[in-house]
Amino acid sequence: QGFFPDQYTYPLGRAFTMSGGYDLWLKVGGLIGLWAPVLLIAKQQLSNVAVPIASTRLVARPLFYLCCQATSEVVFRRVTAPLPIRILLPVMHNTV
Repeated sequence: QGFFPDQYTYPLGRAFTMSGGYDLWLKVGGLIGLWAPVLLIAKQQLSNVAVPIASTRLVARPLFYLCCQATSEVVFRRVTAPLPIRILLPVMHNTV
């Protein structure tokens, strides 16, 4: 698709993006940000409580929205949407 300078491909720098510390940071962020809410929701669903607990409601809506955002970004990358559209998509999701 053309040449992209390193500042666009690796905005944090090539050495930092390829480092083990950054990889660990991403894994911990994924664990806390995605899997902890999923496990909380699963725990509440398996406990057979008739009324959902407030903590489950608190994490379910943002988690659903995050999954919708990730899915739409994957679809836009696969159909090779133009770069301005791909940049606009996260901005659009964050303004809602």
